[in-house]
Amino acid sequence: MTLSAIIIDDQQEFIELLSELIKSAELPLSIIAAADNANDGFLSVHKLHPDIVFLDVEMPGKSGLELAKELSDSPCEIIFTTSYDKYAVQAFKTDAIDYLLKPVDAVELTKAFDRVMNRRKEKTLHSKITTSENKKITVSTLDGVLFIEVNKLIRLEADNVYTTLHLQDASKIVASKSLKDFEDRLTNAGFIRVHKSHLINLAFIKKFYKGDNAYVVMQDESIVPVSRSGRELLQNHPGII
Repeated sequence: MTLSAIIIDDQQEFIELLSELIKSAELPLSIIAAADNANDGFLSVHKLHPDIVFLDVEMPGKSGLELAKELSDSPCEIIFTTSYDKYAVQAFKTDAIDYLLKPVDAVELTKAFDRVMNRRKEKTLHSKITTSENKKITVSTLDGVLFIEVNKLIRLEADNVYTTLHLQDASKIVASKSLKDFEDRLTNAGFIRVHKSHLINLAFIKKFYKGDNAYVVMQDESIVPVSRSGRELLQNHPGII
């Protein structure tokens, strides 16, 4: 299976070098677009829906770190490519799958690609578990693994590298997985990522306010902000009349 990728970097020379490196490494990866700034990169990602985004950190105007936060609603995997190691901690807080220092070599590039493939396999496995007849999701916590009924999950909220699950009985569970991991496991179970920090169960929506500062009110009376892309998802979702 060939994956798709977009390169976002303000140096055209690096875009060409990375494209050639991917070819020479014989990775099953196709570069479908490139952008030399964050704004154009954002538009390309939302238009083309790549599997991977190679993202530079320091660019004129908006930085790669800022763009990564804006792309948190997107299912793509982000691999940072930069000349500076000082941004590594911030980069991984955005749930990036890897951080490659320039000049990128074939070995590190291949390792990064393998990490993407392993994460995809893991998500597929989790998806099979969560969509089985018992409709339960496995949740890793600091104490062990819990099995939670999906239809009792009202919403999930990102908390740095952790995720807080809000249940119908008003209890909360802190899971040692990112919100993005849960999004991939629950999208086919009636959940929508309405904001970079919030994943909600459509079955528990009480009110959807579509104004400039859009939000939803859930059945537990919690108010969840809705981003621009989240509002489009809700408005176009077949489950929302």
